[in-house]
Amino acid sequence: MVRAIIFDNDGVLIDSVGPGMRRFREAAAQAGLTVPEETLLYEHNGTPWEKYLPKIGATVGWSNDDIRRFEEAYHNLGEEIYQSFPGVNDTLATLSAMQVLLFIVSNRHTTSLYKVLEAAGIEHDRFLIIQGFDDYEFHKPDPRVFNHIVADCLIPFGVAMRDILYVGDTVTNDLAAAQAHVPTITFVGVTSGTVTYDAFLAAGLEPMRILATVTHLPEVLFLL
Repeated sequence: MVRAIIFDNDGVLIDSVGPGMRRFREAAAQAGLTVPEETLLYEHNGTPWEKYLPKIGATVGWSNDDIRRFEEAYHNLGEEIYQSFPGVNDTLATLSAMQVLLFIVSNRHTTSLYKVLEAAGIEHDRFLIIQGFDDYEFHKPDPRVFNHIVADCLIPFGVAMRDILYVGDTVTNDLAAAQAHVPTITFVGVTSGTVTYDAFLAAGLEPMRILATVTHLPEVLFLL
């Protein structure tokens, strides 16, 4: 039985992936730079910003000065304001009522993570730990990103590895980190972010562990 769920944030709880890509491309256009294709942005989605931006810049031929111009234009767009996916708060309330322990592990910087959660109306106190980029030395796809929550907060208190679930929306960051963890963390992929049902299947994920959104979690927990 699932006793703890670790969530990714973007594309899982918050509908930020598509809007975030449009924001990125708008900033590039305003800076007068080559605008990256959405397919390129999706390919690297979920990568920490410090690695994401240089990868995108290198691919489209931006110089270091171009990257600085982009960052200025990006910040001039103002605060990121995204919506949660419909039904997320109700789902979190249902899971809490089922006595499932809830956590977030995200590659988003911690200050930004809290801001987008608040703007989206997701209640912080639903989660025992909200772990952003700045909170830990390891980041996805490094499986050690889960060490603090799993090794320090769950296992010592009697939660077995088989009862821990990680929910994410990418193959290269989320699924890879869960599979590389020793022991493996059971992974559920949602197609609300960057990866399609067929892509998760191609990555070896079982159909029963591919959901359209996190709102389906309560009804399938006993099957996972």
